[in-house]
Amino acid sequence: MADAKTALKEWMMQFIKSRDAFFRKIAEISNHGDELLVKYKDGREQRVLTIIDFSKASSALEGCGQDTHVAIATLSNRKNKDALAAQWKSLASYPFLTLYFVNPYSSGEKKWALMPHVHQKVCDNTHLMQGFLSLSETVEDITEEQLAAKG
Repeated sequence: MADAKTALKEWMMQFIKSRDAFFRKIAEISNHGDELLVKYKDGREQRVLTIIDFSKASSALEGCGQDTHVAIATLSNRKNKDALAAQWKSLASYPFLTLYFVNPYSSGEKKWALMPHVHQKVCDNTHLMQGFLSLSETVEDITEEQLAAKG
């Protein structure tokens, strides 16, 4: 049985590979502890961080520059949605940040995603949580313990 962070990282690895199956733009995906590094054939790179407790997302991004292409994968659950709302302003300041809220065992969709920088420009910030709940309604919530038990 894998721990939740390992299970999430493995799911993201497969997700990234499957998204690239048609275009074949990825040159290499390497594993660096809690992080994946995706290198593209055009020279671009993307860091993929796996963070179970999303309240730590802003601090995990402190070493990233504004031009860094980075994705954060976390679990889809209410605690992480609340943490997203609490850190919204900080997260929206990263132009190339993509967030994935994942439940590999959801009976419907397995993930929902957003780019805070873009979302900030087109949404009404007074109803952020309502928007997050709408985006996530097709993905069932999962806790760290539930994922670890299934992984």
